[in-house]
Amino acid sequence: AQPMSGDAGMDGLDALMAELSASKLSTDSPKSSRPSDSSGKAGKGEKKPAVVDGFDANGQLVLETPQLSPRAEEFVRRLRRFQMRVADPATRRDLNSRLAKKNSEADATLQYYEQRPQLANYTMQAEVSRMEYAVVPEEGGDAMRDVESIRKYYASHARKDDMIWRVANQSLLAQLLDELQKSLAGTPEDIELCISIHNTSSSFYVDLQSSIVTAKTNFKVATVGVGDEPMLALAKLSGEIKLNLKERTIRQEITDMRLEMVFDDVLDAAARSLAKGEKAGRVLAQGSSDSQTLTFLRDRLLNTGSTAVEVGGGFVSGVISVGGGVLSGISSMVKRQF
Repeated sequence: AQPMSGDAGMDGLDALMAELSASKLSTDSPKSSRPSDSSGKAGKGEKKPAVVDGFDANGQLVLETPQLSPRAEEFVRRLRRFQMRVADPATRRDLNSRLAKKNSEADATLQYYEQRPQLANYTMQAEVSRMEYAVVPEEGGDAMRDVESIRKYYASHARKDDMIWRVANQSLLAQLLDELQKSLAGTPEDIELCISIHNTSSSFYVDLQSSIVTAKTNFKVATVGVGDEPMLALAKLSGEIKLNLKERTIRQEITDMRLEMVFDDVLDAAARSLAKGEKAGRVLAQGSSDSQTLTFLRDRLLNTGSTAVEVGGGFVSGVISVGGGVLSGISSMVKRQF
């Protein structure tokens, strides 16, 4: 540093002494009238505004990491318990055990499609163009995979209303989704956590020669989103359904189930959103029992199928409000903090 002249040094010392004197007066005073500085931080002697779950008393978002409220801390603990439930191998075993029992209900499944011949055309017009299909011709040979070839083959064969085309669409996923909902998003606690199940992709292998349809599908299990993300994925899983029309049998199983990596700060932010949304009364109530019937669910999957392309080839996310769902505004309440 450059040495100061005598006058400059005294000026600097005077300024320092004046500042110290003002600071002492502020400390000794029972109430400080000193305003907060332009950064928004409280001045000396001022009480800092309370911050609860990322919001101040006026409902304004605070861009610093706040202490979690007791309710948000409870949501963190419950989200972690949910993660442990998904990670437990017993959860997948239980799901597959219940799906195995449903496999004996193949006749009831087929009855749904026998009463709806129009679904063959629906599959060809709505599904083939937006999901992955592989079709083995009746005469055998290599599978057709492009939309034009599949539709051309369909148009040139008399069996346009064949049962195999009626079942080869996303309505076939209904029973598997129903069991997922009951297992992972059906309890009152799941509803409070706004747990929802969303399809991310599906593919169909249609073997016309052997009359077998195999559907492979992927799901994500999510809660409210953080920042600009509408949903926070907690887990992902895969399933497979194989329907044999000649033998009138069906086999359904969950083939993979694993947790997504979620950092602590992100989970905390989701918990704040849940607490804030609950306080605002924005969490929806559980849906009616009608939504749990397979017929309703299959019809709903078909009715909303036209927009499925928005979620990468599977049916539109949230097609069923699994576990009650959540209003879109909740997920944007709390920004991710770093």
